[in-house]
Amino acid sequence: MELQVLGPLRIVDGGRALPVGGPRPRDLLAFLSIRRGEFVPASRLVDVVWGASAGPGVLHTAVSRLRKTLGPGCLVRSETGYSLGPDVHLDCERFARLTAEGAAARTAGRPDVAAERISAALDLWRGEAYLDVPDEIAGAERLRLDEARTSALEERIAADIDRLRHAEVVGELRTLLAEHPLRERLHALLITALYRSGRQADALNAYRELRLLLGEELGLDPSPELVDLQQRVLAQDESLAAPAPTGFRTRVPHALTATRGREADLAAVAELMATYRLVTVTGPGGVGKTRMLLEVGAAAEARGEQVVYVDLSGATVEDVPDAIARALEVPQIYDDPEEALAERIGRAPLRLLVDNVEHVLGSAGLLAALLRRCHRLLVVAGSRQRLRVMGEAEYALAPLEVPAPGSAAHEVLRSPAVVLLLDRLADSDPTFRTTGGTAGTGGAPGRAREAAAAALAEVCRRLDGLPLALELVAAQGRMLSPAQLLARLEDPLELRDPTSVDRPDRHRSLAETIAWSVSLLAPGDRAVLARASVFAGGADLEAAAAVCAPGLAREAAEAVLLRLVDRSLLRIERTADGEARLRMFETIRAYARGLLDASGRGDAEHCHRQHYAARWSAQEWVDDELLTSVRKDYDNALAGLRSALTAAGPAPEAYPLAVALGLYWLWSEAVHTGLAVLEEVLHRSHDAEGLEVAKVRVIQAALLRLRGRADAARATTDQALPALRASGDPAWLTNAYAVLMCLDHDAGRFAAAVRWGRLAADEAAQCGDERFADALANLSVAAAAAGLPEAVDWAEHAIALAQRSASTSVRLPPLCNACIALVESGRAARGREVLEREARNDELRRFAVVPQVFAINLGWAAVAEQDWEEALGCFDTFLSGPEADEQALWTVEALCGEACALAGLSRMEPAALLLAGAVRLAGDIGARHTPWRAARIDEAVRRCAGAGEAWARGERLAVAELVTLARSFADHVRMPVQGRARG
Repeated sequence: MELQVLGPLRIVDGGRALPVGGPRPRDLLAFLSIRRGEFVPASRLVDVVWGASAGPGVLHTAVSRLRKTLGPGCLVRSETGYSLGPDVHLDCERFARLTAEGAAARTAGRPDVAAERISAALDLWRGEAYLDVPDEIAGAERLRLDEARTSALEERIAADIDRLRHAEVVGELRTLLAEHPLRERLHALLITALYRSGRQADALNAYRELRLLLGEELGLDPSPELVDLQQRVLAQDESLAAPAPTGFRTRVPHALTATRGREADLAAVAELMATYRLVTVTGPGGVGKTRMLLEVGAAAEARGEQVVYVDLSGATVEDVPDAIARALEVPQIYDDPEEALAERIGRAPLRLLVDNVEHVLGSAGLLAALLRRCHRLLVVAGSRQRLRVMGEAEYALAPLEVPAPGSAAHEVLRSPAVVLLLDRLADSDPTFRTTGGTAGTGGAPGRAREAAAAALAEVCRRLDGLPLALELVAAQGRMLSPAQLLARLEDPLELRDPTSVDRPDRHRSLAETIAWSVSLLAPGDRAVLARASVFAGGADLEAAAAVCAPGLAREAAEAVLLRLVDRSLLRIERTADGEARLRMFETIRAYARGLLDASGRGDAEHCHRQHYAARWSAQEWVDDELLTSVRKDYDNALAGLRSALTAAGPAPEAYPLAVALGLYWLWSEAVHTGLAVLEEVLHRSHDAEGLEVAKVRVIQAALLRLRGRADAARATTDQALPALRASGDPAWLTNAYAVLMCLDHDAGRFAAAVRWGRLAADEAAQCGDERFADALANLSVAAAAAGLPEAVDWAEHAIALAQRSASTSVRLPPLCNACIALVESGRAARGREVLEREARNDELRRFAVVPQVFAINLGWAAVAEQDWEEALGCFDTFLSGPEADEQALWTVEALCGEACALAGLSRMEPAALLLAGAVRLAGDIGARHTPWRAARIDEAVRRCAGAGEAWARGERLAVAELVTLARSFADHVRMPVQGRARG
């Protein structure tokens, strides 16, 4: 059993904490532990723990409880008093024993053992000693133990310096001195550590700072020991020097510039080195593998370890043994290089850094043999691909992190890639380090800073955060502002350092760096790399195999792709659902595009768009699979579509790609993008007709409706109908009739809307329950607006069918529309119940638009039940999203709904302002409200009759101004809305 006092007091028995029983038993144990080895009189214990006024019974009760909990041996009694039992051990005694063992080991010349023992002692501390015990009981003991702890820290640091870890302890010493500025031994250790780290000037400055401190604070001079230490530092006394490692001369080049942003990588490599004896740092050319090896070597050297660096960039496989032998100073007279090298290394604890191994992979067998024979050898290799040796640990070094688009200036300037770029630019212009490149830009400082930061971020993104690329662009940008630097970055492959005299040839330009990697490929692998450049945003393995190696079997194609991954020319990323996708860095992709241009890109582009067109060719409407698939390959779909838009007219693959993208745009906020692209597709079609063109027109019409362009939407749908009717395709006839129904509903022609809704339902009945549910729900909305009693039955039928679907994107629209019909048919509670249940569905968050539409309809349901604050929260959810700037119809509905809620709360001026603007906007786009919603809006207008000035102001406001004001009104008026309104 152990009583632990180095922190809050607790008792541990066999790893299990035992209850102490409250503050008085705790204080009793604490006092007895402080008086360990004594029998303390009962009267003294009562006086200290309970106070002089307490009777002896309190002590007997506490002792009885402790013995019952901790066992009868925890406390022993004699004629003179109480004491802790012999079976109760103290962690402070264990601390003292370990510390003494460590000090003895250091005296005996065993610093490793000393550091291990004292570190174990320090690990016993959990906070301040006797942390929860009153000062009057434990204050003096607390101070004694704290002094012992600080002394132990000093002894452990001294042991670390003895074992050549002087550079590592400098920071810790400075931290300790900030807490204990007058402890002379800490100052002596800092001076020694600095001197042994090659920082004589810093060591002397540390002594001067101490002398000034002692003079100012105490009027004293440093001790004779410190004066003697200072004299030895001045004289560069050999007794102060770190003992040189035996066996090998350290041969690690030192980097001439600072390493930035690699702290986590260095820590990860160090962790691998603690477990594996062969660690290979891999990555594309220019990512910083050599710099990593140099930093690993510098850290090993600072620890006093034996480390040798070998650069194999100019070697052949046959040259490798000689290159390693030269670095290890092995005489070149051996017959068996492996034997000679193994004999030279022997049992020495050597760190061998082998760089640029990718072109001499045949020498990996030699390294493996040396590792087998030399058990204390550790190899760290730098290569663009792993060595494939048993026991190898690979660390794939990624480029430096770049700022995310839209990052604020302060975030950009902290980004590792930007920090490195500014650091290299500051080599010639130090103001870059302090101004971020804004000096001399003019204008408001904040604006200039944001513009400069945005330009620097874009430079780093275009260069993939590759350190070599950033250094090359910095070499060209010494006289340029960040904006000018970005403007000149048209082709990253043209980046070249015209001034450096010591940069390797293959690192003088980005193109030469990538060419070095590509030159190591077989011709067939090179062709696959070139074809891979047609992908935008990466590709899954199936697509990459089909497009990049169409003449190979799937397994053979995948093998080639994985070889390119091994060579760091492709990389594997995993999506949130665990799918592996192949990607290229943009700089490598630019080089590969050049290869493809040279050989002809037509076939690769055709295979690319053909693959994705086939993937989506049978799509009839939106479902989860389509949304997930297009989201992952959005860039590929768009690239394929653009390559299909030839001058002679769209290639056949253009239409399924346009349909897939168009359906995706309907479910996102990208109405502007969707209309622009689809209009180009139809323009390039040169008035061609047919089913595929008609499908594109239907989607275009749906997007036009969302933009409030009703006339154009109707004309486009009418243009599509002949081809759709000729084809007899029920799915796309359903879609077209649904658009026409919505257009008539928006315009207040409810009887016509019901007719279109019936036609859509008739066609949808041939397409299965999911499409029928959607059509019935649409029909129920039109019927409710028309005042038809069938609206409720149709809505409930649609809800029942929709709830059977496992596809979120298929289920939600009919549920949403059916609930609108229920609310507007007098069944608001039922409609709100269904909406709220679905709004809590986590799957909603996968889609950009549906949660916002739910918010609008929940808001109107809340208006129906006069839950005004809930309504405000719902409408604010929509108006705070990007859709408010894109989709005019929904924006009108949200603004009108919020105005009704504000009127319900008797906030007439804000209500009038929003209503006036929304009514004007509805007139501009030809929007009409359902009779139910129109009645609520008319009532709000009547209530706002006395706010004429606000009404006049609202009529003059633009949409963006109305949305901003609506958000402000909601924030100031409503109470926080939780849960259901936010979906």
